[in-house]
Amino acid sequence: MLRLLGLLVVVAAAAFFTNPTAATMSAAADAKLKTVTEAAAENVDLGGALGGLVARGADGKYDSFYVASHYAKPAGDSPLVECWGAFTLTTCSKVGSPQ
Repeated sequence: MLRLLGLLVVVAAAAFFTNPTAATMSAAADAKLKTVTEAAAENVDLGGALGGLVARGADGKYDSFYVASHYAKPAGDSPLVECWGAFTLTTCSKVGSPQ
C-alpha cells in the first residue's frame, strides 16, 4: 500500500512540473483553428472559414488544475476550441461555431 501511495506522489509531482503553460495551450488551440479553417476552405464552408478568422484575435481562458490544464478560445460568448493538457501533451477539439 505504501508503494502505491509513493507511486501516486511521484506521478502527481511529474504532472505538476510538466503541466502545459498558457502559451503552449494557446499555440495548440491556434493550430487546431488553422486545421479546421483549412478544412472548411477546402469544403467551401464560409461559416467555418470566418469562424477561424474571428477567433484568432480573441484571447482564451486558461485554467490550471496543478496536474492538468484547460484552455478555451472563445468566439463571442461560447468557446470555439477547447484544449486539455497534462504531462506536456495537449489535446484540442472544436466545440462550437461562432455566432
